[in-house]
Amino acid sequence: ARLLLLAPGNKRVPLVYDLWDIIGPERPPRHVRWLYQRLLNRVDLLFVTSPAYLDRYLVPNGLVADGTKALVAPNCPPAMSGFSADLPETPLTIGYIGYIRVPVELATLVDAVRTVRESGRDVRILLAGAGEDKVHAQALADENPFVTYLGPFDHTRAASELYASVHVVYAVYPQSVANYRLH
Repeated sequence: ARLLLLAPGNKRVPLVYDLWDIIGPERPPRHVRWLYQRLLNRVDLLFVTSPAYLDRYLVPNGLVADGTKALVAPNCPPAMSGFSADLPETPLTIGYIGYIRVPVELATLVDAVRTVRESGRDVRILLAGAGEDKVHAQALADENPFVTYLGPFDHTRAASELYASVHVVYAVYPQSVANYRLH
């Protein structure tokens, strides 16, 4: 649908793009640079998870122009005032909090926790967030009593509480994706 907005003759409407930082820091192939340059030059506001992704990857590789208007939305909780590292006496809880994506890795987490639970340990999974795979997250919760899916949440109000409610945070950024070095 967004590509249709770029077609000649269409009335100009503001474009806001949430750019996943799933590539980098190596220079992308020529065809990817060409596509990004054409698409991202039409964007009025770019969402990124790190200022370093913009300054150390997108701009130097010519993917966006220097001075592109960007809003940094960090992929982490806001400052946790009053946060205590004292963990409650509860089952070990693994949390996946944020944009719900990559169903294979979520299923792998559920399978691993199921295996641990079969050994007698009480381990739970807490999923919270929205995203393209939220239906899959809900299905995992429906099929597995040790999985809870809370759905979308207000990041500014609930993130600190959600992160404080888990013992381990699970993120689906495989080490083969080199972008983690930019955060």
